[in-house]
Amino acid sequence: MNKAEILRKAQSDEGLTVAEIKAYQTTVEKKPQVYGKYGTLKKQYLEEKGIDWTIANLPEYLHGIDRQAERMYETMYAKLSASPQYARTGNFLKDLQIETEIKNRIDEEILNELIYVQGERTMKRVAIYIRSALKDKSGKIERQSEQLQKYASENGGTVVGIYVDNGRSGCRMFGRRSLKKMLRQCKKGEVDEVLILTQSHLARKVKIYRKVCDKLKKYGVSLTATDRQNIDEPTENMLLYLATKTKGFA
Repeated sequence: MNKAEILRKAQSDEGLTVAEIKAYQTTVEKKPQVYGKYGTLKKQYLEEKGIDWTIANLPEYLHGIDRQAERMYETMYAKLSASPQYARTGNFLKDLQIETEIKNRIDEEILNELIYVQGERTMKRVAIYIRSALKDKSGKIERQSEQLQKYASENGGTVVGIYVDNGRSGCRMFGRRSLKKMLRQCKKGEVDEVLILTQSHLARKVKIYRKVCDKLKKYGVSLTATDRQNIDEPTENMLLYLATKTKGFA
């Protein structure tokens, strides 16, 4: 059936077959649409399932998803922020974690309610790890956290935890409570990917680096640095770098 006949049938409400509906949708001039985060995710989900064509007014439907998500977010944020469970402490790092937990909980609820059928989801669950050898008071950790959160979001991830070891050496595991807590979360199957800025943030000794990587492999968790991807082994440059450093270098 040619284009003119399909348009005639559509306009006369004769009824179209599935093949004709798809053909009709390709003939109608599409206006460019810009959606929010959740409208875009819903569009991707429908396209992956091959059912986007079944929705009569897809743009309006997706804009509606964004509006619903915005209302859900505002309602849940106000409710959770007032809950004693998420009371602020006045400590920047702890409050950052609380804020992240609230946002992740809301995000999970919106995804399950509006985006994926029966809780089905495709976004990676990302744990962010940051280490500073010296106690940071300059806001550097905050900037790194924002950078890594942006990276996760832009690469199909949702942050499920931010772990910071402030003033801790990368030459030993002792005292790195946040790293150990993150590994426990990975062991529970709650993380798909660990995100770091650079390999040295994870460890400055090859033995420790490989030990952590072996655990992540065992738990089925990938490791990504923003300047590299899937770095479950020390790179040649890192091995050379570490070999030249004296014991105790942080």
